[in-house]
Amino acid sequence: MWAEARKLIFQAYGVLNPDGNPGARLDLVKAADVVRLTQEDWEKERNKMVKTCRQCHSGKFARGELKKGDKMIREADILLAEAIRIVANLYTDGILKKPATYAHPFPDLSRWAHTH
Repeated sequence: MWAEARKLIFQAYGVLNPDGNPGARLDLVKAADVVRLTQEDWEKERNKMVKTCRQCHSGKFARGELKKGDKMIREADILLAEAIRIVANLYTDGILKKPATYAHPFPDLSRWAHTH
């Protein structure tokens, strides 16, 4: 469920296109280093964070707190994906008019952020 939500979010940011293939913004995301696209990269960053936390806390505590944060992120991602799906369906059904600047009848969160 969470993997599908993340895919939808990446589609809405143009990292993936609506078909799920690499989108026009994938190279920008890679260059900006704002997301971990592989499990190895994610674990490397996680280990750095645990090492930092262990300066004051136990490793068990640090990993537990990160696990709580992961749960919140997953829940937020699922809610955001639900909203994206609703708006995409409104575009497809013609209830909402797709903005002319959107390449697809699909929410474009990067464009929205720059216009609001």
